[in-house]
Amino acid sequence: MFLKNALCLIACAICVLGMINCGEGKYTDAKRVTIKYLEAMEKYALEVERSNTPDALAQAVDRFVDEMAALMPEMEAIEKKYPELTDMATPPSELEDLALRMDTLSQRMVAAQTKLMQYSTDPDVQRALQKLQNIK
Repeated sequence: MFLKNALCLIACAICVLGMINCGEGKYTDAKRVTIKYLEAMEKYALEVERSNTPDALAQAVDRFVDEMAALMPEMEAIEKKYPELTDMATPPSELEDLALRMDTLSQRMVAAQTKLMQYSTDPDVQRALQKLQNIK
C-alpha cells in the first residue's frame, strides 16, 4: 500500500515534468509549479530520511500533505491550461536536467516510503499515511 503511494507520487511527478518547458515562454507557469512540486518532494524525502521516531515521521508526512494540498489547485490549473502536455511519455530533451532530478528524487521517495513501512503499525503514522492517500 505504501509503495503504491510512492509510485503514484512518482508517476504524478513524471506527468508534471511533461508540463515544463525551459526558459521564458508558453510553459513558464508550468515550470514554476513543477519546481515547487519537486522542492516539496525533496523536502519531504529529506525529513523522512532524518526522522528516527514514528512521531517525527508522521509530522513529516503531515507537512508534505499540507504542501501538496496547497499545490493541487495550481497543478490542476496547469493540467487544464496545457492538456497537450499531460500525454507526453517523456519530457523534451531540453528538460534533461529536470528529468535527472526527478529520477534521483523518485529513488529517494521509494526509500522514504520503505522507511515509513517500518513504522506502519504506529497509529500516528497510519493516520498521516491515510491523509497522504486522500490528497485531492
